[in-house]
Amino acid sequence: MWRCFSRRGIHTYLHRTVSERMLNLMRTATPIVAALLAAVILAGCAGQQEYARGRRYFELEQYEEAMKAAEIAVEKDPGSREYRTFLDEVRQTAARDEYNRGLLLYGRNQLSAAIAAFERATRYDPDFAAAEKAYRSVRERRDVVAEIVSAIPGILAADNPDEALNRIVEIQVYSGEFPKITALKVRALEQSTILHAKRGSLALQDGMFDEARIEFQIALNRTPGYSPAVEGLSRATAQIRAGSLLEAARGLMAQGRYSQAHDKLQEALAVVPGHAGTTEALGEVINRWSQALYEEALELEEAGGFDNLAEALRRYERAASLAAVMPDIEDRIEALKTALAPQFKARGEQYEELGHDYHGLALINYQTSLYCDPGQVELSRKVAVLKEAFDNRRAFYIDIRSEGESSVGSSFSKELTQTLKKAVIASGIRDLYVVAPFEGAGSASALAEQRGLAGRHLTIFTSLLSEPVTVRGENKPEVVRSTYRVGTRYIPNPEYHEARRALAEAKARENEVQQDYERLLAEFRRADEEDRDTILGDLEFQRSLLDDAEDETIEEERKLAATDEQVEKEVFQPYDYLVYTVTMEARVEVSLEVADPYRGATKTLEVITGTARAEDAYNEGVQPTDTANAVNNPRDLPTQSELLEAAREDAAEKAVAWLQSALTELSLQYYNRARELEELGNIEGAAEYYYAFYLSAPEKSSPRAREALEFVREQTHLIMPEERR
Repeated sequence: MWRCFSRRGIHTYLHRTVSERMLNLMRTATPIVAALLAAVILAGCAGQQEYARGRRYFELEQYEEAMKAAEIAVEKDPGSREYRTFLDEVRQTAARDEYNRGLLLYGRNQLSAAIAAFERATRYDPDFAAAEKAYRSVRERRDVVAEIVSAIPGILAADNPDEALNRIVEIQVYSGEFPKITALKVRALEQSTILHAKRGSLALQDGMFDEARIEFQIALNRTPGYSPAVEGLSRATAQIRAGSLLEAARGLMAQGRYSQAHDKLQEALAVVPGHAGTTEALGEVINRWSQALYEEALELEEAGGFDNLAEALRRYERAASLAAVMPDIEDRIEALKTALAPQFKARGEQYEELGHDYHGLALINYQTSLYCDPGQVELSRKVAVLKEAFDNRRAFYIDIRSEGESSVGSSFSKELTQTLKKAVIASGIRDLYVVAPFEGAGSASALAEQRGLAGRHLTIFTSLLSEPVTVRGENKPEVVRSTYRVGTRYIPNPEYHEARRALAEAKARENEVQQDYERLLAEFRRADEEDRDTILGDLEFQRSLLDDAEDETIEEERKLAATDEQVEKEVFQPYDYLVYTVTMEARVEVSLEVADPYRGATKTLEVITGTARAEDAYNEGVQPTDTANAVNNPRDLPTQSELLEAAREDAAEKAVAWLQSALTELSLQYYNRARELEELGNIEGAAEYYYAFYLSAPEKSSPRAREALEFVREQTHLIMPEERR
C-alpha cells in the first residue's frame, strides 16, 4: 500500500502538506487514528498517479485516455482544484479536437462520421456552441440528402430521368455515404439515354433533323457508343447534309447551271438514297437540262458546218442520255451520225498522215466515226493497230529491281520491290508496263526500246542499307526524390490568430468611440438650453460612429467564431525510388536509285528511312502512399524483331508514297507539254497531249485532269461513254 512512498518520503510529504498540528496528532494518535490518516494520504497518492498518467496521455494527444485518467484522479481526490482544472482542460481540448475532426470529415463529404464527431464534441463540452451548431447543421444536411435519395426512384418511375440526374448532381459527392446514389445515377443515365434516343427517332420521323441530332447527341453524352443513338445521329447528320446539298442544287438550277446542280443532287442521293425532295428536284433538273441541251443542239444544227454539227451530236447524245423521251431526237441523232461518220474518218486520216505526234487525235476521230457507223470493218482494224501504237507511245515503263548483299537485306529488298510493284499496278494509270523485277537488265531495256517509250522511264533499284536497333537507358536508373504521407497533426491556425487580432482592434476602436460619445453626452447634459442645440448635432454624429463601431465588433466576433483555432496538417516523409526509362528504336534505311534504263547511270538517289520507336518508364521502390501518385509498374516493351518489322512497314509506306509522287511527276510530262503547245498556238498538238495526260492521270477527277478533258472535248467533240445513250 505504501509502495509509492518510502518512509522518508511519507515524512517529507506530511511536512509539506499537513499542518504542524496534524503531525503532532500523528505522533500522539492511537493506532486507529493513524491508520485513517494513512488512508487519506494513500488516496492522494493514487490521484497523483492518475493525474500524471493523464498528463502523459494529454501530451500525446490521446484525449480519451487522458480524460479517463483525469476523471479517476478527481474521483480519488474530489477536493483537488488542480485535478478538476485539468479535467476541464482535457474535455475542452478533446471537444475542440473532435470539432476539428468533424469539420475535416464534413469537408470530405462523410456526413455520418462528421455528425458523430460533433456529437462527441458536445458531449465532452456541453457549452461548446459551435460544435452544437455544426451538429444540427450537418444532421439537417444529411436528412436533406436522404430525402433526395428516397425521392429519386419516384422521379424515375414518373419517367423524368433528366430531373433525377439534376437532383443526383446535387448530392453525388455523398455517394460514399449513400451507396444508392451510384446505382440511381446508372439507372437515370440509362433511362435518360433511352428517352432522348426515342425523342431523336420521333424527330427524325417528323423530318425535324436538327432537333433529332441534338437529342441523339444528348443520348450519346449520357451513354457513349449507344448504338441506336449512333445510328440515329448518323442518319440525322446525313439528312441535314443531303438537305444542304438540295438547297445548293436549287440555287444552281435557278442560275441555269444544270450540270453542277445535277452533281449536287447526285451527291445528296449518295448520302441519303431516296432523300425526300431530291428525287423530284433531280427529275426537274434533268428535264430542264435536257431541254436546254436539245435547244442548243437545234441552234447548232441549223447553223451547219462540221464543228457545229459535231457539237450538236454531242449535245443530242447527252440530252438523250438524260431524258427517256424527247421529240424526234432519235431521228436527229441518227441523221447526224450518218452525215458525220465519213467526216470524222477523213479527219482521222488527216491526223494520221501528220505522224505519231497526232495519233491521239486520229484515234479520237476514228473511234467517233466508228461510233457513228459501227459497220466500218477496215476502220475497226486500223483503230486497233493505231491504239496499240498510241498506247505504246504514251505508256510509262517502270522497272523495279532489288539489290542486297546479305540474305536478310536481300529478302527485305525483294519484299519492298514487290510492294512498290503492287503500288504501281494499283495506281490507276492505264496501260502501265511493269516488268518483273528479277529478269535482268538487258531484257528490260530491250523491251522498253521495243515499245518506243521515248524517255518516259522509271527504273528503280531498291537496296537495304542498314537496320540497326538501339536500346538506351536499360541499366541507368534515375533516383527520384519524393514524399509519402505519414499522417496528420493539428497546428495553430494563422487565420484564427488574425481574427483575434482584428477583433481586439475593433474593440479598441469601439472603446475609443464610446469614450468620445460619453464625453459629448456629459457636455450635453451640463449645457444650458441655448448650447444644447449646438452640441446635439455632434452628439448624433458620434452616436452613428458608435453604432458602426459596434457593428464592426459584432462582425469580427462572428468571424472569430467561424474560424477554427487549429487546422489539420498532413505530415510527409521524404524517400527515394528508382525510375528506369528505356528507349528502343529501330531504323531501316533503304536506297531507291532512279537510273537510266539504257545506260544504267544513276539519275537520283533517294534514301528512305523507316523508324519505329518504343519507350517505357517503370518505377521500383514506390511507397503505397506516395504523394506524387507514383506507382510500381512493370516494364512493357516489344521485342527487337517486332520493332524491326514495324520499322520495315514504315519504310515501305514511305517508299510507296515516294513512288506515287514519282508517277504523278511522270504523268505531268504530258500536261506540261500540252501547256507549252497551247501557249504556242498549236491547239491540236495541245489536245493530243492533254488527251494523253488525262488517260495517264492517276486521279481522273483532279482539277488538271478535268481541265485536260474539257480542252479535248472542245477541240475534238469527244463524246465520253457517260454522255452517250
